[in-house]
Amino acid sequence: MRAWISGENTFGKKPAALECAGEFDVLNLHYYYFRFRLSLRGKWLLAVCGGYEKNSLTHCGHIFSEGKPFDERTAKGQALALVGIIRHFRAQQEQEDFQDGIIEGSLLIQKKDS
Repeated sequence: MRAWISGENTFGKKPAALECAGEFDVLNLHYYYFRFRLSLRGKWLLAVCGGYEKNSLTHCGHIFSEGKPFDERTAKGQALALVGIIRHFRAQQEQEDFQDGIIEGSLLIQKKDS
């Protein structure tokens, strides 16, 4: 999570603080949600990471934050919503790939000649 937050396409700097705030399961995949600060006095922000299959140490790439404030009362619901956004985005990508070729899961097998 720290590396993702620090990436040039995300927040571009290491978080000053990062804490796991909870966890949940969606469609047999395990997720963790985090609160993080970009500066020591900055607001806590929400992020989610997961898509871990049972007994796996690697996630399926579901890692995201909208940079919205972390609220303890609503964090789990907001994290679930972020997973929904990720799943919707991935489904759109797969649909676009399907229109360009034959896919199996998320793997492009053959691309049509243009």
